[in-house]
Amino acid sequence: MNLPSDVEEIITAIYNKGKKLNPALTEETFFREILAFWLEQYERPEPIKTKKDVRLCNRLKQIFKTHNKTITDIAAMIGIDRPHLSNIANGKAEPSITVALLLEQATGEKLQELFYLEPIGKE
Repeated sequence: MNLPSDVEEIITAIYNKGKKLNPALTEETFFREILAFWLEQYERPEPIKTKKDVRLCNRLKQIFKTHNKTITDIAAMIGIDRPHLSNIANGKAEPSITVALLLEQATGEKLQELFYLEPIGKE
């Protein structure tokens, strides 16, 4: 890359700081992540869809497993009953905003990692 020396110094300093915080950080990962973050502002937004065009999906079961928690554990943490959380995790019910934000807090995952919209008719 042909970058001005001052820009190169700044990027190197940021990388070195990141490497101190996470010794496993590689240059490849660093540049991929930092460029994705910087370029995010230039991404074109998807056209707005309506509720009839999408369904709410989730990754709750996978995330609970990653955190070594059961549906029962998480339900108790956020103060809802297990069957209700099971219905949400199985896509049979949609969470309220309050429950979704409590799930975000309980798992430490971003809301967009927990839930996503999928176009209806997508196979």
